[in-house]
This record gives sequence, C-alpha cells and structure tokens, in this order.
Amino acid sequence: MVPVLLSLPLLLGPAVLQETGPYSLIFLYTGLSRPSKGIPRFQATAFLNDQAFFHYDSNSRKAEPVGPWSQVEGMEDWEKESQLQRAREEIFLVTLKDIMDYYKDSAVPAAENTKLKWEAEKVYTQRAKAYLEEECPTMLKRYLNYSRSHLDRKDPPTVTITSRAAPGRNRTFKCLAYDFYPQGISLHWNRAGKMLASKSGGVFPNGNGTYLSWVEVEVPPQDKDPYFCHIEHSGLSQSLSVQWDDTKKAKAESNPATQSQ
Repeated sequence: MVPVLLSLPLLLGPAVLQETGPYSLIFLYTGLSRPSKGIPRFQATAFLNDQAFFHYDSNSRKAEPVGPWSQVEGMEDWEKESQLQRAREEIFLVTLKDIMDYYKDSAVPAAENTKLKWEAEKVYTQRAKAYLEEECPTMLKRYLNYSRSHLDRKDPPTVTITSRAAPGRNRTFKCLAYDFYPQGISLHWNRAGKMLASKSGGVFPNGNGTYLSWVEVEVPPQDKDPYFCHIEHSGLSQSLSVQWDDTKKAKAESNPATQSQ
C-alpha cells in the first residue's frame, strides 16, 4: 500500500470586519495513512490572519497555544478546543480512509465519491454546516477579544545595506529590511530621484512572527552617484531613504514628501 497524505486548508474570512480588520481564522489539517514512527497520524494548526495560533496532533491529543498566545491568560478553554480537534481528527481520518478505498476499488474520482457520501449522510453535512457557519465565526470573534492588539500591531522595519563586488565587475548593493509587521512593504532603489530596475527577494517569514525582504541593484564600478534604498511600511510614520556612500556607511533619511500608507 502506498502511503497517502491528505492536507486540507479551511479558511474563514474575512469573517469579522472591524476598523482594523478584516481578520481570518484558518485551519490546516494534515493526515497520513501510514505515518513513520513518531510522526503524528493527524495534525491541525490554526492561524489568526498569518500568525500560528495553536497546534494539535494525534500523539499529544491536546490543542496547545503557540507563539505569543501561549502567554495569554484566559483566552480559551484549551481542553474544550482539544475535544473539538479530536472530533475533527476522527472525521478527517475516516475521509482519508474513504479516499484510499475509492482509489483502490473504483475509477470514479475519489472527490466525487466523497461528495456523494457527505450528501447522503445528512447528519454529517448539517454538523459541518453548523461548524462552518456558526461555530467557527463565533470562535474567531472570541479569539479576537484577546488577539486584536497583537494582530493590529505595526512593527517598523530595521534596514541594513551591504555591498559586494568582484574585480572588473559591477558592484551589487543589497538593501535588507527585517523584523517588520504586517507583511506589506515597498522596497526599491533610487538614483538621482529615479526608481531603478531592481532584483527583489520577495517577502518571507522571519521566524519570530515578523517578516523580512530585500532588494538588490547593480552599479557600474565608475558610477559614483549616491544610491538610495526607499522603504515604505505602515509601521513607519513616513517613508525612509537609506543611502550607501563611498565611506561604506549607511545613512538613513526620512522623506517627508512621501507618507507611508
């Protein structure tokens, strides 16, 4: 038998609209038909917006808060949440078994057979409907009573500029912004007031609940003009320009003409 992995993301959002919203509650469910030793057969991770909130697996059988939520008192009855996730685990693993059986015994797509079974079992569909339309939005609203201040925070980026060059080749300036939240950020290089074509590194999780990003530009060896890395982020009261000069010292300057959004 070939091991089967079934992963199901469940997104609820924008479920609550506030002045600082919207917010989303996301569950990522993962099941394994033949897990290796020590690997849980079933795992669930809940996310508030883009932040991991709690984790559950079939080994511990417990829902446990992660990150900053592990320090919040009175946020949730975790035993009740554990019971809910145990029920999700049972349903999920039954579905995984059904899919394996459908692939083995029938040429009809497994998803279609699963759909037909769910529609035939009205108790299951009614329970799922209540879970999606009533329980989860209520859960999200309750979580936000404790989480909004964390989700709405605005951490400005820390910015550094580095330079590298090989003999006879262009020099490369790299502008790195890190430890910022939320995720949205604008980075680009300017020369003589004009935006330059740059190589962007995208935006990535920083491993501590914040993000990092970078942008690079190539500069001819004979070019002595100043180059500026321009940064806009909601955590900044105004946009920021950081210059790399010939003394190899990054100089930061606020640009009052451009306000961050």
